[in-house]
Amino acid sequence: MNAVILAAGKGTRLKPYSDILPKPLMPIELDASGGFRTIIERLVSQIVAAGVTGIVVAVNYKAAMIMEALGDGEALGARIAYVHQSVLDGNAGAFHRARHFVRGDDVIVTDSDNLISDDAVFRKMRELHERERPAVTVGVCRVDDVRKFAIVKMDASGKAVDIFEKPQSAEGWGNLAKSGLMILSAETAALDPSAYVAPNGEYTTTQIIKHCIDAGKKVSLFDIEGGFKDIGTWGEYLPVLRAALGG
Repeated sequence: MNAVILAAGKGTRLKPYSDILPKPLMPIELDASGGFRTIIERLVSQIVAAGVTGIVVAVNYKAAMIMEALGDGEALGARIAYVHQSVLDGNAGAFHRARHFVRGDDVIVTDSDNLISDDAVFRKMRELHERERPAVTVGVCRVDDVRKFAIVKMDASGKAVDIFEKPQSAEGWGNLAKSGLMILSAETAALDPSAYVAPNGEYTTTQIIKHCIDAGKKVSLFDIEGGFKDIGTWGEYLPVLRAALGG
């Protein structure tokens, strides 16, 4: 199993911070030496803890800064390669450009702005994925405001039957939100990009999941204990930073 981290976006919701640093280099906690650790460094360490060391990082905005910070990954126990998403055509567009690195294997795909408190999250997801062998395993949790997330609709048996981006209410959909964490089977990872183009023309990971549901393929849902924080906004990021600094 390999992993792809989607880190190409401009982080416009974090301006003016993101005018200086790319979102994946947001400091989110203190390390053992008292220095800051970034969100992408935490993600890499969580992926490595799952026994996955081959990681591809998709970059665009301020790519050189991300590449300099992570290097070849050796300091984090990983082997990191990079691909450049020359056109920001959606998060699955970034994944498509990385596919040649992970061809023929299952792959973890994760956004670079989801903060998960459970450092074993990818290990637990991998165990579920390898046990159930679905087309895709999706990290999910319940949320209060469905308008901010892609919502997975389930039937009475708990099976995923649809997914929809940012419904106006939970009525008819529920409140089970897709996080930015997923694991694709080798077959799903090899899909033609036409399978994950959304109605707005972007290539999205949400559309990958919808394709699998509509095609009758197995979709496993992994409940993220403690939930996740989308720290790509000031409202979510500032409390994390304040907590890291002791309030």
